[in-house]
Amino acid sequence: MPEWKPRIRAAFIAVHHPLDEDIVEQLAQHAEASYEASRAEGVPAAEAEARAEALVSASRSTLAG
Repeated sequence: MPEWKPRIRAAFIAVHHPLDEDIVEQLAQHAEASYEASRAEGVPAAEAEARAEALVSASRSTLAG
């Protein structure tokens, strides 16, 4: 299973918008839930990961906007 916290931190730092740890934790929980839901639906791991990454990207656009 992917490690979401480092990915989320890196994604926001890349746009010069570091996050508080509690927000990183919340976003990681959402990404993990998305990934697990996709896998439970039979989606291949790579596609499930891409869906969760899209969620992180959308969050980055909203929060760093």
